[in-house]
Amino acid sequence: MKKGGLLLALSIIALSAISVSCANKASVAEPLPVFLPVKELAPDTFDNAINSSRFPVIVNFYNEHCSDCLLIKEGYDKLCREMQDKTVCFAYNTSQNRGAKEAISARYEVMYVPSFRFFCNGVENPEKRDYVIKNERELKSVINEFLEECK
Repeated sequence: MKKGGLLLALSIIALSAISVSCANKASVAEPLPVFLPVKELAPDTFDNAINSSRFPVIVNFYNEHCSDCLLIKEGYDKLCREMQDKTVCFAYNTSQNRGAKEAISARYEVMYVPSFRFFCNGVENPEKRDYVIKNERELKSVINEFLEECK
């Protein structure tokens, strides 16, 4: 019985040491927060965000269940980080905000996702509306063209 008690005590001490060691490593290895320049818009914040920006605005209309949306998201986030001193980037999830989202999507004639809308001084640039953007390179080209036109 003494051997069993001693073995149990040693096991508890060993497990405690392992959990303390893991906890210390986890706190040391925690990544720093990453700045994400793309802010999510809701129906009640959409107009104010577009109209109050002193920079050109890009909105990515997406659906969280859309595979093409997920593919372009990483490139969009990256480009927005690179261009954060030139433009403001937003995202609008068309699969949320039922009712209100249809009004915003209809206003900007969002017929498919991902769809990008470009605003300069609060006014949409309709010439950029129908671009079908398939990858980061195409998106970068359209954004640069838009920023030149918005100067």
